[in-house]
Amino acid sequence: MDLQFSAHNLSEIIDRHKDSQKLAVLNIADDSKITYAELYSAVISLSVELQRRGVKKGDTIIVQRPKSIEVIIAAFAIFKCGGVFVPVDIDAPTERLRQIIAQSESVLVLSDNECIDGFTGEWANIEVLLGSVGNIDSSEIVSVPISPNDPAYVIFTSGSTGVAKGVVIPHVAAIAFLSSAQKVVQYQEDLRYLNTAPFFFDASILDIYLPLYLGGELFLLPKVVFPSDIARAIEAYRITDTLMVSSVLKLLVNRFSDARKRDLSSLRSVWYGAEPCPISVLKTIRGFSPKLRFIHGYGPTEATHTTLLYLCEDLDQESCEYLPLGTPLETIDVLLVDEDHQPIVGAGVGELFIRGKQLMLGYINDSVNTQSAFMEVNDHNYYRSRDLVRRDEGGDLWFVGRKDNAIKVKGMLVHLDEVETTALGVQGVEYAYATHIEHELHGKQISLFLAVESAVDEKSVRAHLSDFLPAYMLPSVIKIISASECKFLPSGKLDRKWMVSNWQEAGVAS
Repeated sequence: MDLQFSAHNLSEIIDRHKDSQKLAVLNIADDSKITYAELYSAVISLSVELQRRGVKKGDTIIVQRPKSIEVIIAAFAIFKCGGVFVPVDIDAPTERLRQIIAQSESVLVLSDNECIDGFTGEWANIEVLLGSVGNIDSSEIVSVPISPNDPAYVIFTSGSTGVAKGVVIPHVAAIAFLSSAQKVVQYQEDLRYLNTAPFFFDASILDIYLPLYLGGELFLLPKVVFPSDIARAIEAYRITDTLMVSSVLKLLVNRFSDARKRDLSSLRSVWYGAEPCPISVLKTIRGFSPKLRFIHGYGPTEATHTTLLYLCEDLDQESCEYLPLGTPLETIDVLLVDEDHQPIVGAGVGELFIRGKQLMLGYINDSVNTQSAFMEVNDHNYYRSRDLVRRDEGGDLWFVGRKDNAIKVKGMLVHLDEVETTALGVQGVEYAYATHIEHELHGKQISLFLAVESAVDEKSVRAHLSDFLPAYMLPSVIKIISASECKFLPSGKLDRKWMVSNWQEAGVAS
């Protein structure tokens, strides 16, 4: 049976099965679970509580809690109020959290943490009482009309200027993505879906909302520490479908994983992306479940998770080392443009420009970056991805590289400029250069090279970076040299290649 996605906004997703006693979500971390009926009741309860606290349409609400059923309840309750859901890393440094609260102008923060001074807003440790709708007077339930272009959620990403950028996604963009993705992938209502992505990462948009709309069972996997955690969960809960970034797929088949010892035959599809993944890795995983399909997705957060999709039913028919990015979803139109921003017709390499229903409204309270993110071509407004992409003769698109100083680390976009800018905040640091190294097990890792005017040690640098950057942006290698030893280019700029080559004997390479 073909199941189509037809909700009009994200708040409607849980309405479809509100009377069902079927399992909706199970948290593997503590084995807590909730049915669809209980989920709906809890959402209504919390939405009324939020309205009692003054939350109104358009208000941004930060949720900073460990991955749990409570966060899912909070998200839907915020939608029901017409509010804007802002998930934040539970381990986000205090300074970064202050920055996000200030930039998003949040009226409320739902968190397990103690109050932090120095921001505008109110901390509220709201206890979510599952199934407590009976305690609420029906007259208190206020229906808030939601229009397609109302903001639904904000995902904060790394920013090239050294400041995190909040990507504002409207309901229409999220609905367009979920609907068009389902038409291609055709998930079934009996799916048992494993969520591996953190909620503050846009991959969770697919993980949470599509399985719950279809009436499937959603299993939350806490932070992945060992690849065996994933294999064990797939086997124990007979998982049928999941999404993983490419670096996690590689972990699943490396020599430290016990996936080969597990029964993973229940798997029907694996969606992956964020970084290239060799077909040899995919074939190893297919060996665990012979009928396994692979869905290769590509897309920036600014275009709601995925814009290009490639569905692979049979790996043996693929002749290249990697799967292509595929073709645009039905709600997306793309252009390849040359250095002069002129469209490239037919095969060729160019920067990918994106337009369509899935685009963001902009960066929250940041008109400057919002304006620079878009460009008009042939009377249409396109988002500039800064990704270089090749179109082959058959029309498929292939990733080539980035135009700017950005990389993907474990699926997260990292602007190396932000790492550099933060490092320059350390007293005594004169120059900073961030690059990356390839690690056999962990994939891309950040290396930071510093030129200093005075005594600066690695410990103090790491302490400073940890105050401002999330864990995935912290460098694995830091090298320090006196500024007086630095070499400069004729232009007067720091010779960055020299900085790297100066330490190649230590095994560090760009």
